[in-house]
Amino acid sequence: MNETIDLMKKHTSVRRFTEEQISDEGLKAIIDAGRAASSWKNF
Repeated sequence: MNETIDLMKKHTSVRRFTEEQISDEGLKAIIDAGRAASSWKNF
């Protein structure tokens, strides 16, 4: 099976969170990944 489709089928949403702080570097990596993701208008 296509690796991407297999990964999409295994994806779950996390609904339990901790009070653990995210490092500035980790937060920047998350924001950069979100900015690089495609959108409905490719902005």
